[in-house]
Amino acid sequence: MTTTQIASKLHLSDLTLLTGRLLLSLLFLHEGLELASHFDGAAKAMAALGVSSPLLIATPIADGQPGRVRRPFAVAGW
Repeated sequence: MTTTQIASKLHLSDLTLLTGRLLLSLLFLHEGLELASHFDGAAKAMAALGVSSPLLIATPIADGQPGRVRRPFAVAGW
C-alpha cells in the first residue's frame, strides 16, 4: 500500500467514527429535550417503576455535569 492509500483509508474510518458519534449525540440530545419538555409524564412513568423523585431529578443534572457530579458517584461505587 502506498502512503496515499493508507491516508485515505484512515480518513474514511475517521469520518465514519465522527458520523457515528454525531448521530449518537443527537440521540441523547433528543431524549434529553423530550424528558425536559414532558417532565410530568416522565415523573409519572418513573414513579410507576419505583424510581423516587429525587433520583429522577438528579439524573439529568448528573448528565449535564459529567466531571463534577458523576465523580462522587464513581468514588462511592455506584
